[in-house]
Amino acid sequence: MAALIPASSDLQDFSNLSDLILKGSNLGTWTWNIQTGEAKFNDEWARIIGYTLDELGPLSINSWLDVIHPDDLEGCNLALQAHFCGETPIYTFEARMKHKQGHWVKILDQGTVLIRDSKGEPLWMFGVHLDVSELWHKQIEIKQLKDRLELLASNLPGFVYQFLMDASGNITTPFATEKVQEIYGCSIEELHADASAMMKQIDSDYIDHIYQTIEQSRSNLSEWHETFKVNHPKKGSIWVEARSLPKRTKTGGTIWYGYAQDVTEQTNKLERIRLLSAVVDTTHQGVMVTDTNTVIQEVNHAFTNITGYSAKEACGQTPSFLSSGRCEKTFYEDMWRDLKDKGHWKGTVWNRHKSGEVYPQLLTIDALKNNSGVVTNYIGAFTDISELIQEQELLLELANRDPLTNLPNRKIFDQAEIQIISATLRIRCRRSQLLKLV
Repeated sequence: MAALIPASSDLQDFSNLSDLILKGSNLGTWTWNIQTGEAKFNDEWARIIGYTLDELGPLSINSWLDVIHPDDLEGCNLALQAHFCGETPIYTFEARMKHKQGHWVKILDQGTVLIRDSKGEPLWMFGVHLDVSELWHKQIEIKQLKDRLELLASNLPGFVYQFLMDASGNITTPFATEKVQEIYGCSIEELHADASAMMKQIDSDYIDHIYQTIEQSRSNLSEWHETFKVNHPKKGSIWVEARSLPKRTKTGGTIWYGYAQDVTEQTNKLERIRLLSAVVDTTHQGVMVTDTNTVIQEVNHAFTNITGYSAKEACGQTPSFLSSGRCEKTFYEDMWRDLKDKGHWKGTVWNRHKSGEVYPQLLTIDALKNNSGVVTNYIGAFTDISELIQEQELLLELANRDPLTNLPNRKIFDQAEIQIISATLRIRCRRSQLLKLV
């Protein structure tokens, strides 16, 4: 049955009644004759955009069209047509209206067709405007913050994530940034539904330990921090470091907020450093590392065994504290000249043990340079050659003296004879030259 068109007095009564009901609600109201363009607004509708009704008069649908943002018109019309056709029970649209001071106000516009003509076409429509500018600005701020966080996350070497374990023990990943796929080989969509896809990538040697530490973190609400191996479907075996903080949910579950990254390169470097350190610590050669001012930074165990000084006693001093005073100043000047020119020096030095004993060292020094070719450190490696010197002296003694009588042997006699003959020949040569001059 077709609806009747109300008299203008009835419409006025309806508008007055609606104004009375909505007074004090901060809602702007509007009544619109869709066929003629006639429109009525309340004071709050005008106040939202900084006007009075008198300033906006004469009132019509153009009063609305004059202040709506041009980019919102198409969406507004589409929402109206959907409601007119019965596709939506209530017309709803968020639009921007231009304020008297020049800025844009965000409003939630809602309404419904109250009267249709005999053909079923919409005739009278009633609606409200709610100022949602504050919420709109908050949403803009949140979006800007989200964009900044996403930009920051995209430039991080790893990914930020949430890991949720509900009260029944089911695990999901409500949030993760895109680089999760680079580390685990799983898509974000997969992990949203079930985080077990990520857990399956963890190496079998580590998975039990990971579950145990997660349970400890869940139970104690303590930080979870682990480094473990992951079998990536494309990269193969990689090392991952993950760190997160747990928080209990209202439903009795636990959610972790964390960060994970691929640390394969760092882990391999640390392992190499560990092996090199083990080599240095187990070698029988004393090793010391100095800075460019020759201040000792590090020493190994053999250094202590050879010199008698502990690392604590040696670090912070220069190698000169080991000097015996037996080597002259020119010796060290030549040594440093070679180091600067060649980056390397090797020779024998005489140093003093902590006990006071003077002993010989076979010392090698190398200049350590960075990628730019600048010297950053000096590395010295040395060996106590006291026994070697003693053996050489003993061999020399055995070669020149009889072991029974300790008297010079034939070798020394032959050497002495050669020296005497050489001296005699030189004297004769000089005498001959003098006779020629005479």
